[in-house]
Amino acid sequence: MKALSLGLVVVSLLAVLIKLFTYEYFFADDPTCGVALRALPGLDNRRQFQSDADLGGDVILVSDENDFPGGGAYRFIVSGGWLGLVVLTGGVLVATRRRSAR
Repeated sequence: MKALSLGLVVVSLLAVLIKLFTYEYFFADDPTCGVALRALPGLDNRRQFQSDADLGGDVILVSDENDFPGGGAYRFIVSGGWLGLVVLTGGVLVATRRRSAR
């Protein structure tokens, strides 16, 4: 049970960090899209740009035409999956504490 708790804590932290420090970008006149790493945390999930120069200093993590590998999983995590993971982790941690207190 401790391994499950620790695993959920790590996955939840990663999901929150992905939500805060990445965004999906796409270009107005090009089918290219991808995920970029931002310097400051933010809550916006998608950004539309006119060209590569608009990305500024943000680091491109993955890029592909039409869709990138793992796009569905990424959209699930940033749209609300991160919150579900945090709630699930909290529930497992409370249940683990109650069980060990007996």
